[in-house]
Amino acid sequence: MLGNVYIEMGYLLSGDPRSWLRPDVSLTHPQQPGDRYYEGAPLMVFEVVSENDTARELEGKVAAYLADGAAEVWVIYPDTRHAWVYDRASPAARRETRSIRSELLPGIEILLDEIL
Repeated sequence: MLGNVYIEMGYLLSGDPRSWLRPDVSLTHPQQPGDRYYEGAPLMVFEVVSENDTARELEGKVAAYLADGAAEVWVIYPDTRHAWVYDRASPAARRETRSIRSELLPGIEILLDEIL
């Protein structure tokens, strides 16, 4: 069972200090507490990189999401049509150039060319 999909939903992360993040697209954990915003990181995060994003900022977001319970964080680069996928189970990110596929979403494949 999966949670809900949102565009730009707010999440209150439990780090020290607590912080607010609002990913471009997110998938919540099943029964994740929240209403107008959610507590803790979502199950999956999709951040679309814009010209204003810095590497330091993106790395900080990825680390915060994973530390607070996200299973996967996708950082999508529309200009170069690829994504870096970070997950709690693997120490190294993987590069995707064709599609979004995840064990968390069995049977689902979203071609990057169709969404970028």
